[in-house]
Amino acid sequence: MLAFTDQSGNIHMNDQVLRPVLLTLCIMESDVGDLTRRIHNIKERIFGAEDENNPREIKASDLLNPKSITKRTNNKQLADEVLNLIQSYRVSVFACVMERPEQVMPLEKAEILPNRFRFLLERVSFDANERKSMALLVYDEDAKDKIMWKAINNFLFKHNFGKTLNILEMPLFVKSIITPGVQVADLMAGVIRHYFENNLHKKEPQNPFEKWIKELYTIVRGLS
Repeated sequence: MLAFTDQSGNIHMNDQVLRPVLLTLCIMESDVGDLTRRIHNIKERIFGAEDENNPREIKASDLLNPKSITKRTNNKQLADEVLNLIQSYRVSVFACVMERPEQVMPLEKAEILPNRFRFLLERVSFDANERKSMALLVYDEDAKDKIMWKAINNFLFKHNFGKTLNILEMPLFVKSIITPGVQVADLMAGVIRHYFENNLHKKEPQNPFEKWIKELYTIVRGLS
């Protein structure tokens, strides 16, 4: 089983994001090839053939904004079709929804795995166990808030709890632009962030953009 992880927003008092989200998308390795081909076909049908030197990346920051409702409707179509597609696979989604801190946070030590990652790994391991599989962790190597391999390995090799998890001790750091699984995780994390930043867990949508975000959130939440 592959576990693709990405984050929307950074945990810093000066970051514009109010509700940073760390999300993991789990999917069986046997499904990744088919998913990749179908996502490629969706992008090509909506935007035309990709330039091999400049492939089109699915990014929440580009797709999830009010202009996708009114002007750049092909962005909305792409987001809708990708999330509708993902429902046809046996996937699991887990996320940590956080709050922007009001003060500068202490620097995180490179050798210690932050709790938000540990909480996700616990759930990923449970999912892998249910599938009678082992999880291979896949992270975006360009993520601003990425953790280093040392912290992951210390947790999986040395921590009493970490050593019991159904997770392979060899995390991968990949280029998101050539890894659709990371791109879908980024899109989902963005959906959840917008959902909570717009307080849609407390109120009904007030405009077409909020209504769209709630529709997408319902899809993502249904996979959790």
